[in-house]
Amino acid sequence: MAAQSRYFKLILAIPGILSDLGEQIPTTLIRGEEQRNHANSRERLQRESNTPEAEGWNGLMTALGITPVNLGLLLSHSLLEVEPRFRTLEIQDLFAQIIRGAEGDLVAIDHAEIFFQRDLQLDPLRILLQHSRNKVLIVRWPGVFSRNKLVYGEPHHPEYRCYEKVDTVVCLINQGGERY
Repeated sequence: MAAQSRYFKLILAIPGILSDLGEQIPTTLIRGEEQRNHANSRERLQRESNTPEAEGWNGLMTALGITPVNLGLLLSHSLLEVEPRFRTLEIQDLFAQIIRGAEGDLVAIDHAEIFFQRDLQLDPLRILLQHSRNKVLIVRWPGVFSRNKLVYGEPHHPEYRCYEKVDTVVCLINQGGERY
């Protein structure tokens, strides 16, 4: 079993134009060997993202040789048999099992909208950060990054979330005609 780190390895992929990650890396959160591993993952992501075939999320995943985990599908099927009052705890345990069971040190997550369901009362970014201690997570964020704020939903919507301080890598992905 890998030792748990207190340093996060989370990359949020957001529809847009791929940006230079150099200024956005939270190097104060990463030390020693983990900093080298994180830098290698970041460089690989950046290198593979700039290839012509890496248009959008699917192209990027193909270029990296990764099959993304369809989080919404896996968790929603598993939660159907769980009483609503226990779902908040169960979803966190199930997510931990998914991350532990994934092959390799790099795990791609897609369809994370389930974390925003109001009745689950979760903090999606906190959960992603917690589970990015042992493996690098690349998460297709189902929202936007604007004016240094990470946003999901509209301000009047019950599932709305806005994070003003984001201690992670935010990578804008060229949509390449994809619709999210």
